[in-house]
Amino acid sequence: CVPTCSRMDVGPSCSNGASYPGCQCKQGMLPENNKCYLPKDCPCKYRGEDFPADYVVQNECNFCKCFYGSWQCTKNECPKTCSVFGLEHVTTFD
Repeated sequence: CVPTCSRMDVGPSCSNGASYPGCQCKQGMLPENNKCYLPKDCPCKYRGEDFPADYVVQNECNFCKCFYGSWQCTKNECPKTCSVFGLEHVTTFD
């Protein structure tokens, strides 16, 4: 088994991990999408798209940063609002 950017946690006793015949990355680098990366430079996936290390995306009122191949996100609680208009219409935050 070979650890990759998307599966860095593969251990020596791995039985279901990917094995890559042919080309190999240099010592200390990880394969992903037919390229080799230092762990700190591994890309992250979001909605099926690859994003480079240190890329930041906004998800509602939180921000997520690509860090070592995985997203590290803030955990802000999003503000909630409700409104009442007329005598019969209520819009709630849920």
